[in-house]
Amino acid sequence: MIQSKEELTCETHVIVPPAQLWEAFKDLHNLLPRILPGFIESSKLLEGNGNVGTIREIKFSLAVPGQSYTKERIDVLDDEGRTCIFSMLDGEVMENFSSFKTTWQFVPSKGSDGGEGTEVKWKIEYVPVGEHWSVDKFKDSAILLIKQIEGHLIATGDYTQSTEAKLRSALFS
Repeated sequence: MIQSKEELTCETHVIVPPAQLWEAFKDLHNLLPRILPGFIESSKLLEGNGNVGTIREIKFSLAVPGQSYTKERIDVLDDEGRTCIFSMLDGEVMENFSSFKTTWQFVPSKGSDGGEGTEVKWKIEYVPVGEHWSVDKFKDSAILLIKQIEGHLIATGDYTQSTEAKLRSALFS
């Protein structure tokens, strides 16, 4: 039986400006181990430099049951629209799906205090394999990730680029 494409969406508001959140999100491979040390063992780029076509691998700690790693490819990285789309390529999660694509969008919004904030829109499009497998935990994970990034940005007062990125900028600008 051929399964059809399904979709799950959610939105959440954060109080950091979209430009700041976007810059942090684009450097997620460096940021993940710092903001989720109990869950992320490592995160690295296998191919590319963070732009479209980049393949990154995320290795999970034992605190994430049933997941040891994931590989994903960045399909879209739109700075103007602050939108990122990536496709899952490998990992235990792909045992349950023939296709799994995630879209993140960071839209300017006003907080209840009138300050600048961001409406984070998240969507997964997926094709399940075999029995229908619940994807609700991915929604909770997406919100947790964004809230962790928000907390990091608030705690540090700004997004701190990786040392490598700072060095590259200093040497080649």
